[in-house]
Amino acid sequence: MRNFRKANKGASFLSNIFYLALLGYAIYVVVQYIPLMLESSTVDSILNTIQDTQLPNPVVDVHGAENKVSDLLNLNEMNDLKNNFKVTETADSVYIDVFYQRELDLLFMDKTIDFDKSLVLLKPSRY
Repeated sequence: MRNFRKANKGASFLSNIFYLALLGYAIYVVVQYIPLMLESSTVDSILNTIQDTQLPNPVVDVHGAENKVSDLLNLNEMNDLKNNFKVTETADSVYIDVFYQRELDLLFMDKTIDFDKSLVLLKPSRY
């Protein structure tokens, strides 16, 4: 019988180095990815808040929607995204579209992540 402990001494050290490097890379990517996801969930929260307040305090025009977006962005300290919100209006609806891009550095390449969200608010029928 062969003694496998002696045969695998070097391989375990190299595999530990490999796994530590892989773990370090994963942590590096996750540390960059978490703020992007938090920002995206905050934008979702802003759109959900606007939608939830539509019944008691309806948005009836572009100006009202822009004011709500601006107030909520200011509240969440995300004023840098203000130019990424586009508000348009039709006869019976107000559309809020959000599009922005963020870069994720993967060391060997930069990955562009697109965030594209929209919300349709129906105007009250009595307007």
